[in-house]
Amino acid sequence: MKIILFILSIFIYVNAYTQIVYEEGYIINNEGQKINCYIKNVDWRNNPDQIQYKISKKGSPKLGTLKNIKEFGIGDFVKFARYRVDIDRSGTNLNSLEKVQQPVFKKETIFLKSLVEGKANLYKYVDENLFRYFYNINQDTAIQLVYKLFQKSELIVGHNEYYKHQLANNLKCSDISLKDISSLEYQEKSLINLFVKYDKCTQKGYKLFVEKSKRDLFNLFVNAGIKTSSLIIDNSNSNSSQFNFGSDIGYILGLETEFILPFNKNKWSIFVQPNFQYYNSTKLFENTLVKGGQLEVEVKYKSIEIPVGLKYSLFLNNKSKIFLKGFYVYDFSYDSSIIFKRKDGSLYKSLDISTRPTFGLGLGFNYHSMMSIEILYQTSRQILADYVFWYTKFNSLELKVSYGIL
Repeated sequence: MKIILFILSIFIYVNAYTQIVYEEGYIINNEGQKINCYIKNVDWRNNPDQIQYKISKKGSPKLGTLKNIKEFGIGDFVKFARYRVDIDRSGTNLNSLEKVQQPVFKKETIFLKSLVEGKANLYKYVDENLFRYFYNINQDTAIQLVYKLFQKSELIVGHNEYYKHQLANNLKCSDISLKDISSLEYQEKSLINLFVKYDKCTQKGYKLFVEKSKRDLFNLFVNAGIKTSSLIIDNSNSNSSQFNFGSDIGYILGLETEFILPFNKNKWSIFVQPNFQYYNSTKLFENTLVKGGQLEVEVKYKSIEIPVGLKYSLFLNNKSKIFLKGFYVYDFSYDSSIIFKRKDGSLYKSLDISTRPTFGLGLGFNYHSMMSIEILYQTSRQILADYVFWYTKFNSLELKVSYGIL
């Protein structure tokens, strides 16, 4: 527990003193005045209803909301504009679909994210699992492109694809065929391609809002390190059957695959980190219950550990970051046992090792997305899970170095 608190304390301390980066951008207030400023870019997964910005780099943060700003943007890749729209929030959960085919519109004021800007404009709105697309052509209002799942019958799901009718009537151009419309999916990439095609066809020019750089959403590391492990074995049926092996140092070798989640500035990722670990220890214990008064206990424990968890990164600058890991460890032991021998070398008892999952926490530092060093702690693991009266506490602390190969 002390190690867990130590890891969390360091991360909280660094988090408190890490500078928040505000990026150059602008806001347009209710009077239509464009104000250059610095905006806190949190790489919004959901469309925001407010932002933090500064008039100067050293200025105090201000709050921009739907009530006091009409538009804001960052560089050439992020633009949100305020609209009063009719929006249908019908769900897509197959277990709770509505039976009504038509959208159920409600009036709301929201920020829409610009995807394509030209004669025809395309916008996106995301709220958790709700994805909606809007458009307009030479007008101040934004109209939702209608797509709705509904319960057609007990076993059949219907699809209201009215957005195809909307686009066929409004994006008329010789380069856009009926096939383009009929095969169009209600997805960002498909809709962007159609709007770009239309804006090219009208020769009015267009602007595409894209991220500054292509993200590398997958990383693969090889790692190696040392591991200090402690083991206590206890039998609840006997007062003389506790065996404390103290701490031993071993070695670990493994891989880590990391999948970066595409929001919140790449701070969150899911990782899987399979490792080979080996623990081997032999100790002599006094025991009055056996002939000779002593037991030699040998532990041979080999396994493939597969930690699966979440990683949160705290960027110090463009090249380095500190990260915190929380994970659940699946352990697959093989050819592993605990052997008890009497003083004369005769076999007293043999127990097969089988384990239960456990939890862990880690803290590390990464440089240039290539080199990492981290410390990992795992809570107590039961390695005699198949036995009722035997209880074990197997704790480990690891120091690893990783190198990125993908």
